[in-house]
Amino acid sequence: MNNLNNLFITSIFITLAAYLVQAYQIGTPWVGLVVWTTPMVFFGVRAALKPSRRLFQVCAFFLLIYFMGACLAVFGPPTASTLDVIQLSGIVVAFLATIFQSKYLQNVK
Repeated sequence: MNNLNNLFITSIFITLAAYLVQAYQIGTPWVGLVVWTTPMVFFGVRAALKPSRRLFQVCAFFLLIYFMGACLAVFGPPTASTLDVIQLSGIVVAFLATIFQSKYLQNVK
């Protein structure tokens, strides 16, 4: 694995950890946890086991959806929690890593 893939996996799981801590604090129902975390876990595990260009392209699309939610959480209310900022930062880093990793895999093959 290269550094971009490691950066992607690390940022996905940091974002996921921040989300789970915040969800526990506010009492998110388990269905919401499953629906929101399943794609992140899938992309993180799949990137670790079998990274591909198409995987990173699809993941970038999903990260845009997470980005919209994180932006609403950070910039919507008058005060944002630290966990919201960590989630937003992790999503931005993961998105950049997916874009550059996809381009890297295109140039390698």
